[in-house]
Amino acid sequence: MKDIKLYRYRKWCTNECLRDYNDKSCVKVDVEEFNVTDETNKGYWFIVNGKKKWTSKTSKRRFAYPTKEEALENFIRRTKRSISINHYMIDFAELALKEAELLKNELCTSQST
Repeated sequence: MKDIKLYRYRKWCTNECLRDYNDKSCVKVDVEEFNVTDETNKGYWFIVNGKKKWTSKTSKRRFAYPTKEEALENFIRRTKRSISINHYMIDFAELALKEAELLKNELCTSQST
């Protein structure tokens, strides 16, 4: 089998992020490279964190991609989706907080009467 590589971009932060969350330079994006151990008609087997993993050759959503360009496009899609989900979660948490504050006010006024 020829040497086949797959790629996946990831985001991470340096230790400085833990000390100063506002330091945007501490966020890094890099590419992980995986060596394919086995190839089937439908996909590839490779090792991730010591465990064997399989990914499709043709699926739109794959763990890793045969080119860095495809991997970067997937990273951008994943990150946009993550941002969308996190915006929703923030909105949901803010609404829940407002509801809890209303309940707290109701409790305080009912206990004082």
